[in-house]
This record gives sequence, C-alpha cells and structure tokens, in this order.
Amino acid sequence: MVCLVSVFSRWKQNLVGKCMASGKAFDDDTVSPVVRQTLQHWAYKLTAEDFELGSARVATHGASYIPKSKLAHVMAARETAGGGGGTRGDGRGTGVTTAEWLVKG
Repeated sequence: MVCLVSVFSRWKQNLVGKCMASGKAFDDDTVSPVVRQTLQHWAYKLTAEDFELGSARVATHGASYIPKSKLAHVMAARETAGGGGGTRGDGRGTGVTTAEWLVKG
C-alpha cells in the first residue's frame, strides 16, 4: 500500500497550519473545507495525533502556501515556550503541545 499523505505532505501541513493560524480545533470543518475534501479524496482525515505531529513542524518550518506572517503568533509562541531549536528529528517536536504554544502566544 502506498501512503499518499505522509508526515510532510504539503496539503496536510497546509490544513494543520490553517487550523493553527485560525486558533480552531483540528476537526473543525469550517477550517478549509476544500483542503479537507482534497485530503478525503486520498482517503485521509486529519486526526488529533497527526495534528500534534504536524503542528510541531508547522511551528518551526511554517506550512505550504501559507505566508509565515499568518503563522507568526504560532511560531513566536513556540520560541517563548522553550521549543526554540526545532524538532527532535522524529517529527514529534520537543514535547511542548500545540495547545501550550497557542495559550502562551
């Protein structure tokens, strides 16, 4: 079986970034219904676990097709939360949850 939606999928990261930028939950259908539908065509639906994994990457690298200025509050919150230097190399971040970044931001 071929995985079309990887950890670094630009469309999954785009959806995670849009959720983070809007401050809404990962399962809020009002956040980018078009991208959600595109992902569903590939038999993928964003889960809480994938959101947590993806949010660590978005907080350090940004998201495809979203200007970093729209993610500035999320990326700045990560720096003030002590996340600083990026991921641990396994894509899971440094242990600070997205909810903590958003609250501190």
